[in-house]
Amino acid sequence: MQFAQPFTQMNSLITTFEIIWAIATACSFSTFSRVIALANKPLGKDAFLLQGDESQKLDVYDGIDLTSGVENVIRKLQEIDGI
Repeated sequence: MQFAQPFTQMNSLITTFEIIWAIATACSFSTFSRVIALANKPLGKDAFLLQGDESQKLDVYDGIDLTSGVENVIRKLQEIDGI
């Protein structure tokens, strides 16, 4: 996994590492009972370095290209329980 690759779809300087860090941080707070991570490329829970209850809060869904058109994105998101 490459952490320094920039997330450039929106001309942003956000890196993959920063996204993973933000999701992992959300899992560590009691504010959220569930955190859903969407990824275009395969991404496992192990990339988030979570332990115990934090790991149980995270659901990772990969293969969802948010740039593939509204109808396709809606169809993919409808397959996710709770959305």
